[in-house]
Amino acid sequence: LPEETRARLADIRASKQREYFIKTFQWNKALAGLTATLLESSESSNTEHRQTIRHVLERAGYPDLNPYDIIKKDDPPLQLITMPSRIDSYVSRKLTSVDVVTHHTAIFHFETSDPKRNTPHPRGRARMAEPITWHVTMLGEVGGNNEGPLPWVER
Repeated sequence: LPEETRARLADIRASKQREYFIKTFQWNKALAGLTATLLESSESSNTEHRQTIRHVLERAGYPDLNPYDIIKKDDPPLQLITMPSRIDSYVSRKLTSVDVVTHHTAIFHFETSDPKRNTPHPRGRARMAEPITWHVTMLGEVGGNNEGPLPWVER
């Protein structure tokens, strides 16, 4: 394939991956690719990338942050050093206990005060509820990292 076609296909793949990360609320991973392409992109797509970065930053809890501020890896802005008070589509949970199962496995027990998040199964209609397997993404506050410009890792 010609080099121009390869570059265009790589941009499309990166765009699809970004859309997936945004759809699954993985803000740090979504921003990781955007900041690199912002510097390399043309002026027309540059505006689109900047708007996407602003949208992701707003949902990640940093509405006042300038997209160009997060590109500088050496000196992150003060807002990125601390975790925001609210992150869109995330609920704050408190670790209550840890059960060690094996050397590499543990079960973590969390509590939350959010009434919509206290039960993993539906209730009502005079039927016995059947538990549903459910998963959450945990954010670990680690500061600067290679996963993206935000001060956490997503697992």
